[in-house]
Amino acid sequence: MSWSAKDEDKLIWRLQRHLPLYAHCRPSLLAFLKVRTGNVSIAPRLKITGVFRADCAGGIICKVVLDDGLERQQVFVAPLEDLAIDRRHPIAQEIATRKPRRSRRGKTVGE
Repeated sequence: MSWSAKDEDKLIWRLQRHLPLYAHCRPSLLAFLKVRTGNVSIAPRLKITGVFRADCAGGIICKVVLDDGLERQQVFVAPLEDLAIDRRHPIAQEIATRKPRRSRRGKTVGE
């Protein structure tokens, strides 16, 4: 399924209505966070606090808060494709249909 900018804007609007959303990391983001935080045992639950479209970065980007149990929270941005939202959440199915299939090299299949 090919998504237009209008479709993505609708999804962003729907996501914003559900904020904050809770998610888990997909493997690529988890590897990044382990290196960044120095905590190799983390499997963090992330809180999505913002959603926006960044065409130059490849689509929908989320502002994410990582609460790793320390005194401070870390805030960063991540592509929606690198976040796993609970399948039981009402918006999860729509997100799943939007995510492009990726090859091993990180490019969208069919590019």
